[in-house]
Amino acid sequence: MIEVKSNVTKLKQAYKEAVGECEMCGKKERLEVHRITPGYKGGTYIPRNCQVVCNDCHKLMGDEW
Repeated sequence: MIEVKSNVTKLKQAYKEAVGECEMCGKKERLEVHRITPGYKGGTYIPRNCQVVCNDCHKLMGDEW
């Protein structure tokens, strides 16, 4: 349970740093957190490995995530 709470805190920090908009296109709705280095490659939800993107941009990333 501690890990989940820690991830939520880290995700909130990444969202706050993105100023509530997609870091790729600037949209402000349907935002998601994208891990730059995916989980299956050891990526975590630490802020420097996260970017906030809209659903459309996240889909464009395809296999990257």
